[in-house]
Amino acid sequence: MSKRNLLTRRDAETIFKALTSQVEPKKALTKLSKKYRKEFEYPTGLRGAFRIIQQWPLRKLHLEFIAKKFRLSKKQAAVIAGISVRTYDRWKLDNELSPLIAESIFKLAEVYDNGLMVFDNNEESFMKWMRACIPALNYEIPIDLLDTRAGMELVSNELLKIEYGVI
Repeated sequence: MSKRNLLTRRDAETIFKALTSQVEPKKALTKLSKKYRKEFEYPTGLRGAFRIIQQWPLRKLHLEFIAKKFRLSKKQAAVIAGISVRTYDRWKLDNELSPLIAESIFKLAEVYDNGLMVFDNNEESFMKWMRACIPALNYEIPIDLLDTRAGMELVSNELLKIEYGVI
């Protein structure tokens, strides 16, 4: 791959922040150079997530950021990463994550972003819902479903149903 097509670290950080709602997505993406703007247009920005992961691997720091947003324990974060708690503890913040783990981080960021949108940016209400038994999810607790890709999809789909009033 030519050097010209590679994302700069700063651009990749801006995209990650936009995808994880750290900054206003439209504002963040307008700061990007024109060569990236079309590819990472919001809300289809996750389409280009794999390219970011390939060129700028995510680190444990990003996993901890998402875990903090969801108020996950170390054990829950380790399960999402597919490792033991002991290994998770030994990892340094700048340890690169595998593409599979990075993909999970992006999916979690998408679930978080959708949840905030559904609950009108009320993080407390969203977190209460994430920790409640939900009849539509077979009385499962949504936060417990986030350890698998299928579980993340279930939670995402349920949030979409709530948003559009599907019962």
